Formats: sequence, C-alpha cells, structure tokens
Amino acid sequence: MTTPIYGKLADIYGRRRVFAWGAGIFLAGSALCGLAQDMVQLIIFRALQGIGSGAVLPITITIIGDIYTMEERARMQGLFSSVWGVSAIIGPAIGGLIVEFLDWRWIFYINLPIGLISIVMLLVYLQEKKIKHRPRIDYAGSATLVTGVTFLLLALLEGGTTYPWSSPFIIGLLVLSGVIIAAFYFIELRAVEPMLSFSLFSERLIGLSLLANFLAGAVMIGTNAYIPLFVQGVSGSSAVLAGAAMAPSPSDGPWVAPFAGACCFGRDTKK
Repeated sequence: MTTPIYGKLADIYGRRRVFAWGAGIFLAGSALCGLAQDMVQLIIFRALQGIGSGAVLPITITIIGDIYTMEERARMQGLFSSVWGVSAIIGPAIGGLIVEFLDWRWIFYINLPIGLISIVMLLVYLQEKKIKHRPRIDYAGSATLVTGVTFLLLALLEGGTTYPWSSPFIIGLLVLSGVIIAAFYFIELRAVEPMLSFSLFSERLIGLSLLANFLAGAVMIGTNAYIPLFVQGVSGSSAVLAGAAMAPSPSDGPWVAPFAGACCFGRDTKK
C-alpha cells in the first residue's frame, strides 16, 4: 500500500530524503520486532516495518533510472536483480541457521547495521537537484488507496477462515473496498498532481509489464510465504530445512537477470 505513495513523495521531495525516512522507519520497526514480548507486539511492529519497507525497493529502482543512461539501465537492472536472486538463496539458509542456533530476534537485529550503512552512503554520495516548485500532495488519493486496499486485504485474509465467504462481514468489506477504490479512481482523475496517473496504463508496454509483474509476484510471494510454513508446521522439520527448501526456487535468477538485461541493452543500442 505504501509503495505508490513513497514513489510519488520521492518525485516531490527527492529520492534521498524519502528513502532515508522510509528505511529509517523500517529499521525502527526491525529493532522493535527484536524487542517484542508477545505475538501482538510482533504483529504491530511488523506492520511498522511494512510501512517503512515500501520506500526501499521502488526508490532504489528509481535511483538506478536517475543515475544511469537509457542504454545502461537494462544492464544495471539485470545486475541488480541478480543480487536479489543470490540473496533469496542465501537469506533463508542464513535465517534458518540464526533461528536454529542463535535466537529469532537476530533475524531483525541484523537489519540495523546494514540499513544504517546504506542510508549514510546514500545521503553522502547521491547528489540531487533541488526541487524549486512547491509540491502539492494528493492526500485524498493516498487516504482512499490505503483504506480501500486495507479492507480488501482484510476480506481476503478472513474470508473462508474466520468468517464464511457469504457472511455479511466479508461481503460488507468487499463492497466497502470496492466503493473506496472506485472513489480513489475518480479522485485521481481530477487531482492536479495525482499520486497514481492512470494514463500510464493506457500504454501497452507498461500495462503488460504490470500484468506480468502481478502474476510473477503472486507466485513468488506465495511460495516464499507458505513453503517454510509447510516444512515446519506440517512436516515438522527444522528452521534450517525450511530455509534450505527455499533455495532452489530463485536459483535461476542470478543467471537469467543479467542475460535479460544484456539482451535489452543490445536491443536499445541497435535502436
């Protein structure tokens, strides 16, 4: 929910400032997660982590687009994606070892030094032009997007488990989310500086790319969320084996991503 909001704020206030704030909120949530004393506290602090982490990935990709030329972007994005692939292989394995032999709290504490170094390096080395015009923030669009998506996610999570799909509570949430998201659409059409410009979806390349990302993300996030739960909760295996079970799924990423970037780079150069 926060990803498009941070993206718009980065256009208004600059990449450095918004990235630093978002990453700072994420690190604060990480520290509090490590200090949590019960599940309720952990859920609340994980929500705080999510509010901050929405700034990290989109602004990082935007910075790549800012500092590299059009011909270099595809190649750099491929290399950048390969880092995610390697991390997806190594991360679960290291996480399993930490949980098994140290303490689960270090899963969150390990973010602190890495995150602080990243923020400092970005503030020191990234130079941006000062924004001269006075920004106009789309408060109504941001509020309706967050509220509508929250109700939709709540309905999808609780439907079929806590409440039947046909229950008035779930149907009410779905109807309410639909009304609010529709209001968000009309607000964005009238906004002077919309948080999300729907004219982007009219471009075929962007629309198809978003659809492909949606489908790929559904598969990727689904496996990342449920395979470790199945290995530990259903099979009764250890956290180390749960991490090892995740290793094969992203193993092709480090090889495919740079190759895809190089192909795009060559195509752009011929143009």
